[in-house]
Amino acid sequence: GTSAKRGRMDVAFKRVGPGEEVPPPPKELAEWAGNTAGGTLGGMVYGAVRGYRAHDPRYAEVAAIVAKRHRWMRATSEATLGGLRLGSFVAVFSAVQLASASHRADGA
Repeated sequence: GTSAKRGRMDVAFKRVGPGEEVPPPPKELAEWAGNTAGGTLGGMVYGAVRGYRAHDPRYAEVAAIVAKRHRWMRATSEATLGGLRLGSFVAVFSAVQLASASHRADGA
């Protein structure tokens, strides 16, 4: 019940003194971190492709090198924002999913 759940969470927030062995992280934390990293990377790739392929008519009349520079800047900006957006969503979704699974397992 509650003591099992509290024991699992205490491992994540337990203070470790100098010279003490650090306990391994809970498997849920590793799963959450992997899901979040995957979502962030996917959002960055999607944003970069979307930003690079976007056509901006403001740069139609400028030199090719300037247009290319603006295209890469837009791709970088969209990659950052896409990673932030999708990564944040996946982090929250994954945390809620893991917490509800843990809650269901404690209730069973």
